Amino acid sequence: MSWLFEGFTDYYAEITALKSGIVSLKQVIERYNRLLEKHYLSFVREKSNNDLEAFFDEDSLYADLPYTRGYILAHELDTKINQSTNKQYSLDDVFKNLFKNINIPSSHTASSCLTYLGFKNEVHNYFDDSENFFKMHVDEGKIISPLSNSFGECVSLIEKNIKPEDYGIDLKKTISNKEIIGLNKNNPAYVKGLRNGQKIVSYKFKSDINKELELKVEMVIGKKYKTFNLKRLGNPINIPQYKINEKKFKENPEICMSYLR
Repeated sequence: MSWLFEGFTDYYAEITALKSGIVSLKQVIERYNRLLEKHYLSFVREKSNNDLEAFFDEDSLYADLPYTRGYILAHELDTKINQSTNKQYSLDDVFKNLFKNINIPSSHTASSCLTYLGFKNEVHNYFDDSENFFKMHVDEGKIISPLSNSFGECVSLIEKNIKPEDYGIDLKKTISNKEIIGLNKNNPAYVKGLRNGQKIVSYKFKSDINKELELKVEMVIGKKYKTFNLKRLGNPINIPQYKINEKKFKENPEICMSYLR
């Protein structure tokens, strides 16, 4: 279960930077929105914990899952604990009690002595439905629906309709190898001449929300280049996104930041 705490580490780094003024609330929200988009559009977003542990080292699709799922879990747990205890406690208190009550051998770090069971048991002291939360979202991998008020009263939750990042090619291998790999023959670009093995001269993602991928490829070795615009395939997905009320924040930033306390 070490993957779970990878995303927690990222979450704490972000929150610490926010509290110390290194980054702004707007920057944190922008990063979290990108992370939510990445997680919701992942083809493995709802794979179970067993699948994650079994395929993490074998399948590149799983590479980001520990970080995105772990970060979202940390954010939601922190919010749930805060709200369930009327802002008396946070995820900080869970870790403080855990580290206080575990024996740490001199040859180990504190984090290496954490166990999933110990963590679950400690969280249960702060909100009653924690067992079901862990079963659904950690063990079974069910996607989390973010809480609308987790960033306080100056931030609202909206939805954006975005298509999955499926361009009818193996995107990661194509970009990293600079040649077309895994082309689906049902891709409209196939009819126009795009083929596996063609070398990529350049590529860029257009800036609209359902980003088109512009590929310039070498049609014949050393000459004849052609540009293809690949659209995202598949049905759009509703993705939760947070939006800061700039006017409210400008008028009373202290109230907007009070959710951190």
